[in-house]
Amino acid sequence: MLIICPKCQSDNSRKLSLIYQENVTHSTSTVRGSIGSKSAAAYKNQTNTTPLGKIAAPPEKPKSNIILILKTIFITWIGIIVFTVFKALAMIELLMFVVFPIYLFWALRKNILYSRKYPRLYKKWDNSFMCQRCGTIFDSLES
Repeated sequence: MLIICPKCQSDNSRKLSLIYQENVTHSTSTVRGSIGSKSAAAYKNQTNTTPLGKIAAPPEKPKSNIILILKTIFITWIGIIVFTVFKALAMIELLMFVVFPIYLFWALRKNILYSRKYPRLYKKWDNSFMCQRCGTIFDSLES
């Protein structure tokens, strides 16, 4: 199957996932040191992406709901502690009982909607190509 760019009509195109793999490097390094008889080692995993790799990157994976819930519970817990220390300030009450539940609802709703949309976005990315002549990113179904 010949894939032709819809913008410049060139057949010199490559799959986005392949371009992404070629422009991302993963490296692991180890640093060792010692002072007297004590020694230590540090390990570092690093991912470097070229500008072309960033353009060809897949859609971001949705964040975990558990982290979002724990973050909100922790902030609410801090609010309860501050609430008891300062003995019922009106702004802290408003923050605890109105703003945090609204934030939690909004954040969970946004996360759930994106989680449903992510498989479609990933499939579209996986079926996309980039023209090597003009740089246009297009879906293989368009051509």
